[in-house]
Amino acid sequence: MKIYSCKRLLVTIFLSVVCFIYKVLHYEDFIDLVWLGIFAFLILKVLFISFSREAHNDYIKKMDRQIRAYCKVFGKFDPIAPYSPCIIILVIGVVSILFPIGEWLTVCLLLVNIVYTIWIFIIVKKHIRIEKNHDFLSNYSND
Repeated sequence: MKIYSCKRLLVTIFLSVVCFIYKVLHYEDFIDLVWLGIFAFLILKVLFISFSREAHNDYIKKMDRQIRAYCKVFGKFDPIAPYSPCIIILVIGVVSILFPIGEWLTVCLLLVNIVYTIWIFIIVKKHIRIEKNHDFLSNYSND
């Protein structure tokens, strides 16, 4: 059996499997069951991508389209754009610790972050669809 993505396989083994085992050992309520399901899904998906040539090639094409879409939408900020909602949450946490004005400010900032995340998702998904159509047309014209 050939491994097509060794790095992804190792990261999965060291992170997802460890988190899965930790959740199994510290199982308490329904939320832990949901986390176990998420970890199991991620483990199976990465194992499939790591050991299947077709799945690995499809994954590489999908990630290439996503990178091109982020580059078109965000320009020179495309390396940090996928992580911007997480960065904003960290900034909100620091602001709420340093300036304890009120809980309403933190809630408002979190709601703004949710709207921003949904906006990014919609815009990038639209550009990914455009890139997918462009790839299809370029492959069709080459044949």
